Amino acid sequence: MHLYVLAMLKPEATVFALTKRIHQMLAAPLPETVRLIVGTTTLGMNEPERFRSQLLGMIAKSVTDARKVLGGNGLVEVDGLENPVGAMQLNESEVLLFVNHHVRIQIRNDVR
Repeated sequence: MHLYVLAMLKPEATVFALTKRIHQMLAAPLPETVRLIVGTTTLGMNEPERFRSQLLGMIAKSVTDARKVLGGNGLVEVDGLENPVGAMQLNESEVLLFVNHHVRIQIRNDVR
């Protein structure tokens, strides 16, 4: 059986303080037949999908900027935009949101 402990991160508490509190709660004496292993503590986010439209807008701007730098001509293909919004912990208080995708820009050489 796996047990996940979720705690809300508030401005006055760091992830380290919450981890310490979780360890204190789990320090109670256990029956002989029970074994408890504490895994890693990570930051997460409730409903990261609510930021999908903002992330897609940032991807679109990035593609537009890349086309300008590369000359503005050619075909652009973006694959993977249907992937779920992911979250990755950056530090003790920040989470990076992303959509794992691949961009292909084909440059046309219009030489006349």
